[in-house]
Amino acid sequence: MKVENKIEQRQLITQIGDLFDKHTQYVAEDCSCGICKKVEALGRRLAELEEYSSDAVRLKAREYTRDEFIEMSQTMTDEAIAAEWGISISQLAEFKRVHNLKSVSKYISVEVRNQMKQEATARKAKGDLVRDIAAEYGVSANYLSKLMAQGA
Repeated sequence: MKVENKIEQRQLITQIGDLFDKHTQYVAEDCSCGICKKVEALGRRLAELEEYSSDAVRLKAREYTRDEFIEMSQTMTDEAIAAEWGISISQLAEFKRVHNLKSVSKYISVEVRNQMKQEATARKAKGDLVRDIAAEYGVSANYLSKLMAQGA
């Protein structure tokens, strides 16, 4: 969802709450106070924003497949993939959940894994942090540490 839409969404929610605070009793369908009509209009706009954002995310997510994610995840972090796809990290997490992609590291080829072990071991000896090296490969520092412990 665009930043402008998020801001407008928050404003609409606040306005709806403020209007309902002015209502002192049960709201009848034929209420003549004017507040109900304002709330209805704000609610419609809010629904439009939510529908627009969810449709946009669904369209963007449909453009990519499980295999494309696996291929991209070998050289990119989740953050980079989400940015490339134009979706948020939480939306990427949902994509991974739907496609049963539990761990990026499961899909790293043996060659990349061996290269990662060698480079990480050499860079760690030079004083680089494991978390920084892991971030470059798009894996967790814990995974990389375990991989390094297995030896090159």
